[in-house]
Amino acid sequence: LKMSMAQYLSKMTQIANLAQAGEAEMAIGVMQSQVGPLHQKLSASFDKLMQFKTAEANAAGEQSDKAYHATISLILVAAVIGLGLIALQGVFVGRSIARPLAAMQSAIARTAEQLDFRDSIPVHSQDEIGRTLNAYNALLARLRSSFAEIQQATGRMQAITSEAEA
Repeated sequence: LKMSMAQYLSKMTQIANLAQAGEAEMAIGVMQSQVGPLHQKLSASFDKLMQFKTAEANAAGEQSDKAYHATISLILVAAVIGLGLIALQGVFVGRSIARPLAAMQSAIARTAEQLDFRDSIPVHSQDEIGRTLNAYNALLARLRSSFAEIQQATGRMQAITSEAEA
């Protein structure tokens, strides 16, 4: 292709020189006999080159389409996995909040219904819920202590009353 191009340019220069020298018929003859076949050969070579480059471009386009689809698939899979992990984490966080609150609600209801201040709620964390449970347990301890003092005072009053009656 490189040699044909050089020959073509050389023949075109020769034709231009002949035309300037006034040899128009000779220039036309060189054009028909030598440049025409050379031009056809160059044209065929350029067509082959274009076909090759077009095929290369199409193959590159197909590769980029495959890479694009693979990337989209990977992103979708990662998003689904991420959403699943977030949902799973939500379940665990929800349970870690709901269980202690349910235990506290049950204990408070039992205490209110039975007026039984003996059962404390086990505390497994030091977050807001754990601190609330600690405060509730401290309240129960204080109530137990107050009722014990009231019972002792009542016992003393009964003893004093019994002594006074005797």
